[in-house]
Amino acid sequence: MNIESEYEKALAERKSIDAELKKLMGMELQQNHHINSLQNRYKEEKRRSRTHRLIERGAILESLIPDAESYSNEQIQHILRIAFANLPGGIRGIHFSADAIEDNEKAVL
Repeated sequence: MNIESEYEKALAERKSIDAELKKLMGMELQQNHHINSLQNRYKEEKRRSRTHRLIERGAILESLIPDAESYSNEQIQHILRIAFANLPGGIRGIHFSADAIEDNEKAVL
């Protein structure tokens, strides 16, 4: 075997390795994009879920306070502070029965 054929063999092997490396780097880039896409979808879903929860709770609040839309946010906050201050133990004084918690968990599923 002469030096030229060994060189050509090594060069062909290097080209093959370079092609495999390029292919793997492309796959890695695709996987990174896929991961980023999934992370962004998860963040968006969490944001939507929070927004939905806030809207629902605001609607509940407005249904319980007569003419709630005429009050400022500070006034609503004051009303809630007064309401919760009258509970034994404040907001921490609210306790739900095990049945109520179980019913809520079933509703969420």
